[in-house]
Amino acid sequence: MKFYKYILALGAAAIVLLLALLLIPDTRSPEKPSRDPADTSPVILPTGPDDPGRTPDTEATAVPPESVTEPAGPGQPTQPTQPTQPTSRPTQPTQPTQPTSRPTQPTQPTQPTQPPAQRTADYSSVMFIGDSRFFTLRSDGRPPYALVPDSQVFAQYGGRAADPDWVSLWNAGISGCPKAVLWFGINDVQVNEERDDADIFVRYYNDIVTALWQANAYAEVAPAEIYILSILSTSPEERDYYPGQEANIRKYNSALAAYCAENGFHYLDVTSFYTGDDILLDDHIHFTKAFYTDRLLPYLCEQLGLYR
Repeated sequence: MKFYKYILALGAAAIVLLLALLLIPDTRSPEKPSRDPADTSPVILPTGPDDPGRTPDTEATAVPPESVTEPAGPGQPTQPTQPTQPTSRPTQPTQPTQPTSRPTQPTQPTQPTQPPAQRTADYSSVMFIGDSRFFTLRSDGRPPYALVPDSQVFAQYGGRAADPDWVSLWNAGISGCPKAVLWFGINDVQVNEERDDADIFVRYYNDIVTALWQANAYAEVAPAEIYILSILSTSPEERDYYPGQEANIRKYNSALAAYCAENGFHYLDVTSFYTGDDILLDDHIHFTKAFYTDRLLPYLCEQLGLYR
């Protein structure tokens, strides 16, 4: 009898234990189902009794550690995390800085405070031969500019290439000069009875050169190197007084250029030096001192190599 009571008590205890196991909820995490690697269908993740599942995002977003919320206490629902608002506006792109000053202009060459040293001309190797336009280079010229030593100027006031006494004068006064500059013509185009004949004018020039070379031969030196200047014009008033003068000047200059080319002489065309009355004296024929110092003599020194 006692044995049956014992058996009944054990059965009742087993039934109570089974009921307790059935009624107590299982708190273990559900086991994650295995997934076939070839299966590309979305995975349904359980989230709770009321949510049958959700499809995960295609890319997981990492949550910074500071944004993880502490788990709520028992019985309290978890508040959803609010998205963080930016604390400041996005940085605007930096604008290029404007230059604070204008670009530096290229440095202009400074002007010398003192004028450059004047070059010195050595006239000892040249003889200036001609009419009054060369005579004024002397200290006793008219006007007396005294720009060249008197010993190097052999000229006459009113001189002409046609004067027959040039030969005797040169034989007496000129010998051994390596270079000679000849400047005749302004009186020849005015008063020469044969002024319309340029060939006769050139013949007179040739007589002068021949006499000069004879003087050099007498001094037993080489013939002088010959430089012939073109004839420069006069003022309009002077040209009106001698009709045909300007045409004769052009004709004579052309003949002189041909004569020099034919004989190997130097023809120096200075017709461009005439700029009007600004280079002429009141007599309408002769030149100012500035014409010689600023134009003619520097040009001749360059051409003859007289600077040292």
